[in-house]
Amino acid sequence: MRNKNTGEKKIIQSFILVGLLLTLLGVFSIIKIIELSDITTRFYKHPLTVTNATKSIQTNLTSMHRYMKDVVLAKDEAELQAALKEVDIYERNVYEDFEIVFTYYLGDRQEVSISYELFKNWKSIRDEVVTLMHAGKKDEAIAITKEKGAEHVFFLNKSVETLVIFAHNKAELFVQNANNTKYTSIIITIITVLILLILIGSIMFVLLKSLKNAETIRVEHEHQMVMQSRLAQMGEMISMIAHQWRQPLGAISAVSIDMKMKLELEYFDLDTPQGQKELTEFFNQRIDDISEFTKNLTHTIDDFRDFYKQNKTLKTVSIHEPLKKALNIIQASLKTSNIELIQEYRSMKQLKIYESEFMQVILNIFKNSQDAFEGEQITDAHLLITTQDVDGGVFIRICDNAGGIEQNILEKIFDPYFSTKKAKNGTGLGLYMSKIIIEDHHGGELRVANIEKGSCFEIFLRDHNDSD
Repeated sequence: MRNKNTGEKKIIQSFILVGLLLTLLGVFSIIKIIELSDITTRFYKHPLTVTNATKSIQTNLTSMHRYMKDVVLAKDEAELQAALKEVDIYERNVYEDFEIVFTYYLGDRQEVSISYELFKNWKSIRDEVVTLMHAGKKDEAIAITKEKGAEHVFFLNKSVETLVIFAHNKAELFVQNANNTKYTSIIITIITVLILLILIGSIMFVLLKSLKNAETIRVEHEHQMVMQSRLAQMGEMISMIAHQWRQPLGAISAVSIDMKMKLELEYFDLDTPQGQKELTEFFNQRIDDISEFTKNLTHTIDDFRDFYKQNKTLKTVSIHEPLKKALNIIQASLKTSNIELIQEYRSMKQLKIYESEFMQVILNIFKNSQDAFEGEQITDAHLLITTQDVDGGVFIRICDNAGGIEQNILEKIFDPYFSTKKAKNGTGLGLYMSKIIIEDHHGGELRVANIEKGSCFEIFLRDHNDSD
């Protein structure tokens, strides 16, 4: 008994470690998604906004200088005022753009201040030209515009160009950070998965050792067989989880590559509001996609953990809940084997069941049907699951078209240690334990029968379970 208790402690500690690692993996994924979102937001707020604002400043400065030429070439007061009005419009635009740059610029603010002061100094040149024009000194006004005005605008544009270059370099840095975040996430996820696989292998070893040292009394013997049955399923469960994870992990990788390619190829025209809007919508959608794929991975792990919970607590649920959880674990594996899953749920009742044990029964039946299909040349392989309320309980049927069970072994299929899968390391405990779980633990019935093209497992669960 001491060895048994020690084994149980090791099992509990191992499962706690698995739970902690899975929790850490989930937290890490969330943190990295938030970090990627933050990088994307900063990419939008700084490089795009600052670049657009600084380029707008350059455009408006060019326009201001052009209209200053119209000022000095004005033939009368009306033309002069019209040209000055245009200059004022572009001047206000420059002030507004400088406010944006001051708000979002991440570099040395002194650089922005230098450009801003140069712009403010331009106003004195403009006022001088206007004064000369009002005084009738047109030639002097033209000379100032061509020489001092043009030179000042040239240096002002050079100063603003420094801000443009900084914003561009910052954009490249953000892209590099996004790539580093992606690669770090992939590497740590791979390492975590490898640790989990090693840990699960250790759990298998501890379970096997614990089973070898178990007591021989009936209750302890039954417990050993339950654990041995679950041990036999664990390797299959790992394969099922791998199938279930392959699609969302592949999808996350595809989304990451798509985001990177769009940035590298400059897919969006960031010089236009429409291009900026499209970029924002694109990144938001991709981040939502990654979040959804992460939820799918989490749901699969939750179902996996529920299956391995060692509890003997009756739970009142619709029979469809454990059915769907079991299907979520094995569905990808069935799809890989080209087995169509047909579900016809008609039950409306709530039953008291041991949920994880009932999931074990369902997974045993599904896996037996899946094994029966192997080697058979069946083009329309399918599994049909139906639930139906009947007097006194719920009736569940799981039928396949895998050719049926040979008549000489049909009566032995629920016997302990009887297996038709010796070459596949079958233990012969899966269906034996399934019968114990349904009939002894739940007070129901489990039977099997051949049909025209396959076989049907039939489960009957009563409305009120007082067997515990």
